[in-house]
Amino acid sequence: MFGVSICASGGALARGYPTKPVKIVAGFPAGGGADVVARIVAESLTRKTGGSFVVLNKPGAGAMLAAEEVAKSAPDGYTLLLGSSGELTIAPPFYGRSPYDPVRDFVPIAFLGASPIIMLAHPKFPANGIADIIAQAKASPGRLTIATGGHGTPPDLAARQLKLLAGIDCVIVPYKGGAPAVTDAVAGHVPLVFIPVSTALPFVRSGDLKPLAVISKQRSPLLPEVPSTAEAGLDDYAAASWFGLFGPTSMPLEIVTQLREAIGAMMTEPSIREKYAMLGFDLPTPSDTPAALSDRIGIELARWTDVIKRSGVKHDG
Repeated sequence: MFGVSICASGGALARGYPTKPVKIVAGFPAGGGADVVARIVAESLTRKTGGSFVVLNKPGAGAMLAAEEVAKSAPDGYTLLLGSSGELTIAPPFYGRSPYDPVRDFVPIAFLGASPIIMLAHPKFPANGIADIIAQAKASPGRLTIATGGHGTPPDLAARQLKLLAGIDCVIVPYKGGAPAVTDAVAGHVPLVFIPVSTALPFVRSGDLKPLAVISKQRSPLLPEVPSTAEAGLDDYAAASWFGLFGPTSMPLEIVTQLREAIGAMMTEPSIREKYAMLGFDLPTPSDTPAALSDRIGIELARWTDVIKRSGVKHDG
């Protein structure tokens, strides 16, 4: 499963690796989704290898500081990246520069899961699907407002991509974080909000917000009753916050393979699957191979570069 061969023994990795602490560099502050995923991976790899895997939080520049450290590190398996859609597909075109090449400077070890972006509405808002939203926006150009968690975040770019794909005129309001955007949507100050499923789950389950569509080709296993945008005919419309484990290019293939096996074994553990469900992240599927992860970076990098250029959104720092 999960595009890797799983060690039958689940024991220590071959040839003594690791013989010293392994850093997993995360480009986001402690306590967030990326940090939590990094710590789940670090704890599991420590347990499986008998070595020591530690998380180093290095936020800044859209997580590019963390990616730069790993890209420029010795390719010996002792500095890894908890990579995300942010620094690998969005930040380089959003900031207009990058100290690394997202495609060439990293080797994908394993896909670690995703949280697709979801469109939510206030319960009293008169729309029950994305088709209703598009129709309303076309009937009243410039009047519909969509809240997002900030300039250049996956939800923000998803909203801008919708404007381009559907040819609609709506107002996008980037808040300073997903929490204030959701708060205003729950209060009815804004009719629509785009956030990751992981953030949306408690508000959907409580009835405080109404789900309209998951911005994905497939429905989310965590919200199977909510249709995907592909079901509405928007086949090229997809956006997610996702995570993967990466190393610098030229890492020894033996170590890459061993780490892939350990991650594959980790993903079969009931306790890990339970943690993912609590976090609101979709688990990797058999199609989420390292090769597919590499392809995902190339595809999304091209998509977000196009959306950023055509929408005119700019880094405001």
